[in-house]
Amino acid sequence: MNTVVLVADGTYLYLQNDNENFESAVETSTDEPIDTNTVLLPLNVAVSSHRLGFSNKVLTTMFQFSNPMAVSRTLSIVREALSSEFVPQYLGFQSISRQDVINIYSSPLATRLLSEDMNTVVLVADGTYLYLQKSRNNEFQRHTYNLHKHRSLVKPMLITTTTGYILEAYGPYLSDSSNNDAAMQKDILIKNKSGILNWIHDHDIIVVDRGFRDSVGLMRALGLDVCMPDFLNGRHRFDALEANRSRFISKIRWVVESANARIKHFKWLNQTIQNSTIPQVRDYLRIACALVNAYRSPAISSFMNDDIIVTKMLENLHEPNLLRVRINDEILRWVDGDASQLVNFPVLSMDQIRTITVDFEIATSAGRLLTAGLYILGLILVVSYTANLASDLTIAKSNNIISGIDDIKNGKIPLNRIGILAGSAIEDYYLGEVSNGVRNFHPLQTYDDIYHSLLAGIIDASFLDDGLAEYITNNIHCNLTIIGNDFDKSSYGIVIPQHWLHAQVLDVTILQLKEGGDLENLRHKWFDMQTCSDSSQILTEIGIEATSGLFLVFGVISTLPLLLFAWKERQNIKNRLF
Repeated sequence: MNTVVLVADGTYLYLQNDNENFESAVETSTDEPIDTNTVLLPLNVAVSSHRLGFSNKVLTTMFQFSNPMAVSRTLSIVREALSSEFVPQYLGFQSISRQDVINIYSSPLATRLLSEDMNTVVLVADGTYLYLQKSRNNEFQRHTYNLHKHRSLVKPMLITTTTGYILEAYGPYLSDSSNNDAAMQKDILIKNKSGILNWIHDHDIIVVDRGFRDSVGLMRALGLDVCMPDFLNGRHRFDALEANRSRFISKIRWVVESANARIKHFKWLNQTIQNSTIPQVRDYLRIACALVNAYRSPAISSFMNDDIIVTKMLENLHEPNLLRVRINDEILRWVDGDASQLVNFPVLSMDQIRTITVDFEIATSAGRLLTAGLYILGLILVVSYTANLASDLTIAKSNNIISGIDDIKNGKIPLNRIGILAGSAIEDYYLGEVSNGVRNFHPLQTYDDIYHSLLAGIIDASFLDDGLAEYITNNIHCNLTIIGNDFDKSSYGIVIPQHWLHAQVLDVTILQLKEGGDLENLRHKWFDMQTCSDSSQILTEIGIEATSGLFLVFGVISTLPLLLFAWKERQNIKNRLF
């Protein structure tokens, strides 16, 4: 089937669906030759926005538009073209006949579970959520704020077949208290939206959840048979038939949840929708549903074992709950009883109980040995932790005579003991913020001079860029440490020649790296990597290596009581085994 989509004046884009491949061809109503890439560009922009959720700013750079407004106009043209030409062929009751639904898009399992007439259409309906940006319009904000989700949203309603094919997408509706699932269903049926009443026949079946309960009367009055899970109505549990019927509905109804999930694969619909695009939500929702119908296989495409499953489920439909029957018939209750009054209740001596539960009381030699081992282990652990804590506190008081830049400004370190890289931006900061223009620091020429001077004790502190400082202290000079927080923000840039040929490519590549998370991965790889051990952890933790010998000794002590117990009880063990 060829679907014609108008994308520009006099130019048409044909999307061909052969159920295996997606091919595109372009034709024009004029005899003049056209550039295929130019015609396909608007559709590529729309797909990138709708499916990947890219913003107009990103699309401007990716497709080399002059400004975001040009992207917005292109998206508007494609949206209107798809809505008027493409969507009506793949979405809506006018796009498909009842017989095609019965023959192609209905699950035989669902039809046989709910009806004896295989020409009955079974529909599944449910609502979903699309999240919105909070609006400054107070009235609109009140109508879109959902007390259940605690955020602003609108609610579309999908009606699907039992294989997940989307017949129609209604709404989106506001999410205040007057627009629950039942109210939306009433609005659809009373107003005969999309000609639904002209399409359905008497005794067609609609499967819904309990949220549609207030619309059941209307649906039945219009000739529909409604399948909805039962209500407890004050009872503690369902009877067996009600529970089994609910399982039938769950077996069928999941396809509409799958359809809701499929349209959320379009990231534009799955993210928070901006206020400026709220008027286009309905169009984008219907476009997504049409694309799912046109180019994705149904949620259920194989009916191989349906006959076996249906037969088994129908056989068990009226099967009672045997445990419940016994409880009802025999009147079983929990009661307090006396073991001496119970018939055939086993009488055990203390020795037998001790044997069953493993004889490890303190009166035995094995128990004494194990208790001594536990006592020694606990004592050594407490003593080791106390000594480690005392040493850590003592060392912590002697370390880090400064805590940040404020201590340097207050003179806790002689200014001639501070190393500064000569001719750098760091020197400008020092002169402007620390020494008031006085060159009283220790000048150094290279970064290596800074590291060696710190390690040799020539200087006490120096200033470095935080990224470089983290890498050096984590991976190269493990005896150096960073004190305090960053204190001077600055910007960096990549210097390129004017009118450089590859400037646009560089911009796009950087944007792609940022959107794809590659820049963040590089930062983790090079700046979060740490080959030096963390000095703070060394000071405050007792490593497993230091206590491995202790646990080994405890393991030996624990094994000896087990062996001693097994030797003493060898006769009882032999009698039990043989």
